[in-house]
Amino acid sequence: LVTVNDLESPKLAAATIRFHGEVISHTGYLIDILCWEREGHVAIDGADLDTNPQDHSIKCMRDVDVCRTRGHGVVQLTDDGCGYDLAYRFDEAGNQLALDYVDTSSKINNVVVTVTGERDSARTLFVETLVEEAFEIHEGYLMDLFCLNLSSFPIAFDGADLLAAPQDHSVKCMRDVPDCRANGYGLWKMGADGNYSLAFTFDEAGNNDTLAFLDSTTIVDNVFIRAQGVPGAGNVLSDVVINPVPQACLSPTNLSTTTPAPTATAGAPCDSFPSDDPDFEHSTQLDADLQLYWTIANEAMSAMLVKQGDGWAALATSLDQLMPGSEAVLATGGNLPEKHNIVAYDGPEIAPSQTLIDTSTEVVAGNLVVRWTKLLVEPGEIPITVDPGVPQQFIWAHGPEANVAYHVTRRAAVQISLNPACDPNAAPPPPPPTVAPTPAFVAGGCDSDDADFDFALALDSSLTFSWRVSGDVLVAKLTRAGGGWAGFAASLDAFMPNSDAVIGTDEALAEKYFMEDTVRPSTSGVAQTLTDVRTEVLANGDVEYRYTKILAEPGEIEILGEGMNSFVWAHGSGSLSFHLNTRGALNLDLSNCAFVELDLQPVRSQAVKIHGMLMVAAWAYCAPLGIFFARCKRAFLHHGLFKTWLTLHAAVQLAALVCTAIGFAHIYDAIKDSDVRDHLTFRHPKLGVGVMIGGVTQLLMGVVRPHPPHHGEAKAIARYAFEFAHRLVGYGTLVLGLLTMLAGANKALELQHVDQVFTWNAAIIAPIAVTGGLGILVTIYIFTLGSTSSPAAAGKGVEMTSKSGDSEALDEADTGV
Repeated sequence: LVTVNDLESPKLAAATIRFHGEVISHTGYLIDILCWEREGHVAIDGADLDTNPQDHSIKCMRDVDVCRTRGHGVVQLTDDGCGYDLAYRFDEAGNQLALDYVDTSSKINNVVVTVTGERDSARTLFVETLVEEAFEIHEGYLMDLFCLNLSSFPIAFDGADLLAAPQDHSVKCMRDVPDCRANGYGLWKMGADGNYSLAFTFDEAGNNDTLAFLDSTTIVDNVFIRAQGVPGAGNVLSDVVINPVPQACLSPTNLSTTTPAPTATAGAPCDSFPSDDPDFEHSTQLDADLQLYWTIANEAMSAMLVKQGDGWAALATSLDQLMPGSEAVLATGGNLPEKHNIVAYDGPEIAPSQTLIDTSTEVVAGNLVVRWTKLLVEPGEIPITVDPGVPQQFIWAHGPEANVAYHVTRRAAVQISLNPACDPNAAPPPPPPTVAPTPAFVAGGCDSDDADFDFALALDSSLTFSWRVSGDVLVAKLTRAGGGWAGFAASLDAFMPNSDAVIGTDEALAEKYFMEDTVRPSTSGVAQTLTDVRTEVLANGDVEYRYTKILAEPGEIEILGEGMNSFVWAHGSGSLSFHLNTRGALNLDLSNCAFVELDLQPVRSQAVKIHGMLMVAAWAYCAPLGIFFARCKRAFLHHGLFKTWLTLHAAVQLAALVCTAIGFAHIYDAIKDSDVRDHLTFRHPKLGVGVMIGGVTQLLMGVVRPHPPHHGEAKAIARYAFEFAHRLVGYGTLVLGLLTMLAGANKALELQHVDQVFTWNAAIIAPIAVTGGLGILVTIYIFTLGSTSSPAAAGKGVEMTSKSGDSEALDEADTGV
């Protein structure tokens, strides 16, 4: 604790005070400082850290060098709950903990961590621990599963269009409709393509918590929430905590589009509800197929419903804009309108008191016309409000059937001022504004500073793609910082194989390539149709590759001038080479720069290191040690240890095979879960398969080997063949394993899975060299034994002979691997 009394000093005011002994804990999204300090807090991967830090990817924090070196921190919700602000920057130890975490995490994004440590007055956290939280936080609309599974989808039970305007889905529907309550809830979220889908469903406890939330909330609709929970199998979210995003935080595109019918108030024009029928003073269009006319006179409401086509129609007074408990006037199947009580959703009941007058039902020009007059106030019924400017709540419905049937897409709730107060001199109201739909993501600052192009998009810190669409061609430029090669390819699935690329290499002109696999692109058989091709090295060392390409060419992936395209990109120094951390994929609309970055899944460095350690254990330690024990056979026999050498030999060789199998399975699984997908792209995995085959062959030969002859018997040809093959395959596999390990270490360095190879090469070569040296010493020792007999062997009736005259009784020559 620091206490300063009556001191005023500029130096003291600018001092940073560390609060020793005050250990705090903070849970929040992990971010890197470089991306936080970018303009608008928009990260390199496109995530808006102000509003959606959950979108910030591990890939950005892990693979972009400048992100790694600038440090890390955590963000927290702002006081108004509308966005996020930087809570703490990490000290050096905290930054290292963050790097250790991102290098080993299997997460893609939504990185929530809890950090503990002391802080200072500059909001630096001196991190002691950093722990990943199991839960994630996702934003989207709260949705009941019943409405999502209706046959009328995307129209919900309350009439909301769940694909076009999910914000219109009401709390009343989710809370008060029994089927909605009983079928559970989930999170309705916009995907990368700009369309909504069910991201998660809630477990039973989450559904109960959702019901508690719905029963207590004052929100009417537009239920946009932050759902915290632990994702599990089948995208089920458990341990759910629901936090509604404050309505004041929602953008205009999130606001409800459900608007009641116009309600005229004092000062409104008198023609707010003009009627084209002289029998009625007012009218309003309820939907495209149903219009309501009415007049208020003599404590009664005279009304008419005009429905396009035949069928049935109804208008009901309601206290809460829901069907149950409402009181309807309903005309079905050409019958006169009658009063009905709507007790539940499964059907109306004819009211016991039928007091309607002036009733009629007819079909005019193919349209259903229903008329009636009803008292405004009747005993035991909902009164009809006609106070000037005060709206009355109605619900309406209609259908083409002769009788009442399910009508989920042809019903709604509406508020109408039946006796509008108006100003005859008021101007007509302006038409309601139209809110244009927004794409999934529009890059900030996507305008090009080059007059030749309409847009420019920074794909990463070193590569920028600039373009304009002119008729049926794409005019493009790739700018690579610091020189080198760059490529941009159209793809069907956001992967390199089978994509059509334009690549500029070694400051040469750009050419078209076909990406048959992930090894090297090929120009063979590719029609070189690029025009306006130019390469320029700028004064700052950057290189520009310019070209014009036809959007649709025979045998190639068509590029859309308007609409989303899938592209992959890559760049590097020198000639074409592997580019693990300098590549990416995105969906991009060339007409407006709307884009969504796609998450690629590289092989995890941790998986590569585990694979390497297992293989080094197998082929640098166990396998040579097994050969060494086989070479010591005669020394063991000389001292009466008749089966010890074979037991040790078999044990360590079996351990080598176990390590090999585990290492093989581990890396296979890691590659399978990545976007590399091709298990045999490079020389190293091909050599590895050979080592695996050699090891398994040795095991099988050891199991089915011909046994040695008994004393005095001649050695069979099969035994000679086994000994020769066992030694040949054993030593050959060991040499192949050595080459494979060295190639693997260098490939890991090239792919940036390891920082240096000296340690790995030493771990490979040193044990093999030591074991080989010991083997030479043992060989010298065996030769010094000459033809002397071991007392232990003599006691067993076994004769020790020279190397050229081995006793057949001791010739269990299982030497090798």
